[in-house]
Amino acid sequence: MQFNDCLETCQLDNLHAYGCEFSWTNKHQDGTRVWSRLDRSLVNANWLAAFPSSTVHVVLPGISDHSPLLVKVFEDTHCQRMFSFLNCWIAHSQFLPTVKNSWSVSVKGSAMFKIFRKLSLLRNGLKSLLQEGFSQLPARVKQAWVDLQECQQQLQTAPSGNTLMAQETSLLATYKTLKAAELSMIAQRRQQSIVGHITDHHGNVVQGVAAVNAAFVNYYKELLGEKQEVQPLDKEFIASGACLTEANQHSLCAAVTNEEIKAALFSIESTKSPGHDGYSAGFFKSTWQVIGEDFMEAVRSYFRTGKLLKQANVTVLTLIPKKSVVTTVRDFRPIACCTVLYKTISKILVTRMKPYLPHLVGQE
Repeated sequence: MQFNDCLETCQLDNLHAYGCEFSWTNKHQDGTRVWSRLDRSLVNANWLAAFPSSTVHVVLPGISDHSPLLVKVFEDTHCQRMFSFLNCWIAHSQFLPTVKNSWSVSVKGSAMFKIFRKLSLLRNGLKSLLQEGFSQLPARVKQAWVDLQECQQQLQTAPSGNTLMAQETSLLATYKTLKAAELSMIAQRRQQSIVGHITDHHGNVVQGVAAVNAAFVNYYKELLGEKQEVQPLDKEFIASGACLTEANQHSLCAAVTNEEIKAALFSIESTKSPGHDGYSAGFFKSTWQVIGEDFMEAVRSYFRTGKLLKQANVTVLTLIPKKSVVTTVRDFRPIACCTVLYKTISKILVTRMKPYLPHLVGQE
């Protein structure tokens, strides 16, 4: 804990590592060999902002007790970054007015089309907000900290100064807002980092964005296999088992209420990875007073028609490291990032079905 506290105090972060799992060993041969990950590559916010896709290769130790650490910096020009909503925008004074401005635009089409169209229009407004309110963040954070320290130093000589105390409160709020924005943007870029070096499932080491992409695609193609024809379900066999009563069926098919929709949305963690549109649950919660009615109508339209707009049904597959040091394609697991609208509909369906599943699914 002391080491982690030190990293947090110094505002340092570990670079994504690959290669050897451990970076040090005592090389004993009498059954007392010890392995540990002692060596680390630590960087600050300025480094991560400048080199978001940098990694560290933990090399084989050779004649040493320690593994050399080889830091690699990859160009970002080959990877187009997706739009991603930053929670720091919520604290900006012009955030809600910006949302209201985009939401006031008249859009023709279905309820789902309207909401995705307005979300698309909103991106430009949010990007402008980012440039106006959060540009040159590292320098502004540093200056905000200097201003706060100077004010606090003056308070040491004039501890009863009401003007200085008010100034300290204001400067502290400014620093916290800017620092939160900086950390949020760094975290976003880190989530979209590039894997520039990997060992494929045949043991071959590949480098470069294109080669690494091909290694992952080939691995999952072999793992999942090819598409095959499947036998249709036997409806008579299904009907011979446990079935819902007519009352249960009516309960499941009842009209979805606004309370259900809001409860489902607000149960989603605000910082969960967004879908292809880039908007997290935190965005919808923070703007509920503006977009709530449109969002609920879009959800209700699905339950009325059974139709899901293509934009709502697009899933982004993302690879997440299984451990701190990744070496092969097997060290990652894929997750599906769905839109918040899709997640909300799914949660409503699950909540409704949950009470009946024990009756339908056998215990054996």
